[in-house]
Amino acid sequence: MLKTLYDDIWRLRWRIVQAMLSPRRNVSCRGLKFSLPADNWITHYRWQSYNTKEVETLDWIDKLFRNGDTLFDIGANIGQYSIYTALRHPQVHVVAFEPEYANAHLLRDNVIVNRLENRIEIYSVALSNHCGLSHLHLQDLTPGAALLTESRDDLKVTRTNHQVVAREGIYALTLDVFCSEAGITPQCIKIDVDGTEHKILEGATATL
Repeated sequence: MLKTLYDDIWRLRWRIVQAMLSPRRNVSCRGLKFSLPADNWITHYRWQSYNTKEVETLDWIDKLFRNGDTLFDIGANIGQYSIYTALRHPQVHVVAFEPEYANAHLLRDNVIVNRLENRIEIYSVALSNHCGLSHLHLQDLTPGAALLTESRDDLKVTRTNHQVVAREGIYALTLDVFCSEAGITPQCIKIDVDGTEHKILEGATATL
């Protein structure tokens, strides 16, 4: 009993410290409210520009989804549009793909903090035109960064012509293999991967 109380006190203290160390900001967008981290310049920018950066994506989510649809959010980053979809359409199943370690960590936290773990399914794998071990080539190590490239080759620059500063070992799948193994078929697909879209489509012929 005392140990349980002791553990609860330490968990509460840690939540208070965590809130101070990793500030979150509330987003108010088209009648929906949720929170995102804003603890570095990239996540702060994603929070601050939420209502203005990709209005066409918000319009698409608002208008073209039906109950029972499944969305594949490929290149979900920290989950800003997965979260918006799950809140806008509670009957839509969201599958978020984000292979980069730091981004996937924030994606998971954002899903849990916004209480959407029963609506958003996360896979930390890359989608490509092959299956097996591969690498992510990064141009920025800041959590929330984009413009990275999946490739088995030893790249010096990303597909968007940015200098590679580090690489991470990942596992890649084709969309066809994923859908077959997971037993999921998407009705809607959002792809935001900065230069390897064609590889994802090449691996999705049966699905499409």
